[in-house]
Amino acid sequence: GFTRELHDYSFGYTLPVGETVSLKIVAEQQVTTLFVNGQQFATATGKFVHDGVVKKSGIAHATFALPLMFGNIFQQLYTVVDTAIVGRFLGYDALAAVGSTGALNFLINGFCMGMCGGFAIPIAQAKGAQNETELRRFIMHSVYLCAVFAIGLALLTGFGTPWMLKLMNTQPELLSMAIAYIQPVFFAIPATVLYNMTAG
Repeated sequence: GFTRELHDYSFGYTLPVGETVSLKIVAEQQVTTLFVNGQQFATATGKFVHDGVVKKSGIAHATFALPLMFGNIFQQLYTVVDTAIVGRFLGYDALAAVGSTGALNFLINGFCMGMCGGFAIPIAQAKGAQNETELRRFIMHSVYLCAVFAIGLALLTGFGTPWMLKLMNTQPELLSMAIAYIQPVFFAIPATVLYNMTAG
């Protein structure tokens, strides 16, 4: 099972001793389903526990998809807000400059989100197995690797912004505004990675 926001969910399945099985968890809208050896076994049902007391049981709605979806939506909202403010107050050229950085911004920030999501997998597995030693080891390795990747990527993309925008054939009259917009975003990659790691 799994725990999310004080709700404990379970599939009612116990791993057999001395037998290898294939487990797959599928999240769809408001239902999370467990498949055992390719066959559907059960959907997750949960209970709400507060201060050690079960307040509600038999909760059928359980999914990983909604928190992840809302997290990604909120993370991309800053681009939408930037575009709205720039288009309204700074004019069409500035809006075009912001738009010209969209694909590059999505590529770099998407890599950061994917990297942090990948690091979260072994941490979640160790937590689920209640293996405190492995959990601490994975957390520390993730912190070190994220720090190295974040600083390296920030320096590479921050100082490489003019080159990357020229490589993308950004119009010369938009280049300085595009650099002024996206370069601080790239230098702030460590903050983005920190957010994604702690959120994951």
